[in-house]
Amino acid sequence: MSRPGCVLLLLLLVSEHVSVAQQNVNMNDDYEILSSFYESLDGSSWHVNSRWLDTSVSVCAWYGVICENITSTNIYNDNDASSIVIGLHLSLNNLHGGPIPASICNMLFLQEIDLSWNNISGTLPSCFGGSLSRLISIQLSHNNISGPLPPNLFI
Repeated sequence: MSRPGCVLLLLLLVSEHVSVAQQNVNMNDDYEILSSFYESLDGSSWHVNSRWLDTSVSVCAWYGVICENITSTNIYNDNDASSIVIGLHLSLNNLHGGPIPASICNMLFLQEIDLSWNNISGTLPSCFGGSLSRLISIQLSHNNISGPLPPNLFI
């Protein structure tokens, strides 16, 4: 690879790492966002809500919250502060109420959301078709979600 090509590749890698690191610095934001999610969907009534709202652990230790270590890949339920939230897997867990709070739109590294087989109502946040650009899997079947699908959801 030519020297300018190597420099460009290095800049891209550094840029992605800085972007992830900036998100990581704000794990307190993830706590606030996920706490709002918990309250909006009656978290105290979930079948399993282990460690949710426990400030003594990272949100990555909360049941159904999937994290990835930014220095390696596919580290699930890691308490390390160098982790980012990439998924919510809470199917068949008695989530009800709603709607899903729009603050979830600020979790820019979300890749997977599985909230199927619950009793969630209301409309979907518009970010499901927009600002969550890394989102590759959304499973919401068997809920009471109403209203139009967000624009660009399937693009």
